[in-house]
Amino acid sequence: MNPEKHPNPQLKRNKIFSLDGDWLLNGRSIKIPFCPESKASEFKGEIGYGKRESLVYEKSFVLPEYMHEGSHTRLLLHVDGVDQRHLAVLNGRVIGSRTDGYLKAVYDITGKVDRENENLLKILAVDPVSTELPYGKQKLKRGGMWYTPFSGIWKSVWLEAVPEKYIKDFMVDANKENIKFKFNFSDFQGQSFEIRVFPPELKNRIEQEIDEEKEECWIISGEIGKDVPENGIEIKLAGLKSNLGNDLPIKEWDTKEPWLYDMEITAGADVLHSYFGIRTVEEKEIDGKVRVLLNGKPIFLHGVLDQGYYTDGLCRPADEAEYERDILRMKALGFNLLRKHVKTETDLFYYYCDINGMLVMQDFVNMGKYRYIIDTVLPTVGVKLTDDRIRHVSNSARKNFEQHALGVVKELHNHPSVIAYTIFNEGWGQHRGDDYYKMLKELEPDRLFDTASGWFDVRKTDFDSRHIYFRLRDIKPSKRYKGKPIFITECGGYMMAVKGHVFNEKATYGYGKCQSTEELTDKIEELYDKMIIPGIKNGVCGCIYTQLSDIEDEINGLYTYDREICKVDEKRMKALADRLQSVE
Repeated sequence: MNPEKHPNPQLKRNKIFSLDGDWLLNGRSIKIPFCPESKASEFKGEIGYGKRESLVYEKSFVLPEYMHEGSHTRLLLHVDGVDQRHLAVLNGRVIGSRTDGYLKAVYDITGKVDRENENLLKILAVDPVSTELPYGKQKLKRGGMWYTPFSGIWKSVWLEAVPEKYIKDFMVDANKENIKFKFNFSDFQGQSFEIRVFPPELKNRIEQEIDEEKEECWIISGEIGKDVPENGIEIKLAGLKSNLGNDLPIKEWDTKEPWLYDMEITAGADVLHSYFGIRTVEEKEIDGKVRVLLNGKPIFLHGVLDQGYYTDGLCRPADEAEYERDILRMKALGFNLLRKHVKTETDLFYYYCDINGMLVMQDFVNMGKYRYIIDTVLPTVGVKLTDDRIRHVSNSARKNFEQHALGVVKELHNHPSVIAYTIFNEGWGQHRGDDYYKMLKELEPDRLFDTASGWFDVRKTDFDSRHIYFRLRDIKPSKRYKGKPIFITECGGYMMAVKGHVFNEKATYGYGKCQSTEELTDKIEELYDKMIIPGIKNGVCGCIYTQLSDIEDEINGLYTYDREICKVDEKRMKALADRLQSVE
């Protein structure tokens, strides 16, 4: 099955049935998976916001014959994203609910679905744009750095047929020495399992079907017994032989050659297709400075802020291939990392990063009230909160944030492209950062965490994280973060309006004004040549430029909002990227 047609290319089974397409929302037609505020949804009705303003989605469907066949007797409903709360009802029976607009929900609807006749699925959503829940850059009164809110269903809804006992929570970790697998082994006691690993290939391989009987593969098999540890099984790669008697070739995933291994996992009657990459990310002192290492080699994290907004689908592109086009646009400019800013994406975004060798720094989606004076003005002039343990956050908000953070790292664990996370951004909703760092680092020791991006100091973090706008500065190490690499996690943001490609000509937002491609490129080169490159010798490990594209009032993108115009000189940007990687 072509992964572009599968909602989750990393956890593929063959028996799926998409429910995307034509639905009713409050009695009017709408295209799913697009939010009603977007052009792509084709929705013509009113949208209510508030605790009691329900969005009632309805979809009738008949289960296709192939979903009945064989041992796949259990049926799962996947609801990948509904903002902010939803309740799912099938044929008049409540099947579950979710309180987080960015996390997936999976409901077992076995016995609740009519396998022969028409079914009616309802999803009731409410979107109060509550600051007690993750909300990102959404605001009812959009403008400046705040964007049009999106509500209701904005990711795919689909059905999956699985055996009575099926693989859940599959996780894989791989380095040059070992590969580790974890799933619900306890459900398969006494049954055999088999994991087939196929030779490493670049991008095109995993878009093709595999002929398991003819192709070379490395088989890891056995019987699941009581002695299988809860944290999974670990296999040494050295000496692992294929069906042709060859050793497994070890090729690491990186930004230039994103080698990936396909695999097929069988446990009992369940068969799952996935892939993995062999790569490590760590911090290590080299010549007196702490650097970020990818596969044991220093790398400068040359990133761009990616907020994931589009003119057609608003919070997602109308054409999912646009995810890949954005990635390739940034690679053509020399960037090797996207900071996915206070928003998560569909699985396909991370899949495209995996196959194209684009690193990802994923933000958790902020919650909590934004206070302009405390959260922006004072930190900008150097007045920062030094102890976030004193910040009051309600118990429900704490619970919601912990659920969200744990859910995001679980969903993204298997993606080799995801190397780092931002826990809090510029103080929005920030509380007990050290506690979250400890919890998340224990869960994901092989990834890096920026506890407080920009300001509001913490004690436990992997980066001395700074946001620098408005002026160029000499970047020097700080005593508070001694031993941590300096990461400029936001900077730049220079404005340039392109006539005919501006969302709101009456109100534009950004820092400074440029009138031409040459002037904008000059300003960016000056920023890096005078501030970032000299800072590398003082411990700067990376820089995130603001931003990938214009978004509504913001016209500080490298591309226009519609992605039709690149506003910078591609050759000069690529040359700048090469200089960054060559600095000792």
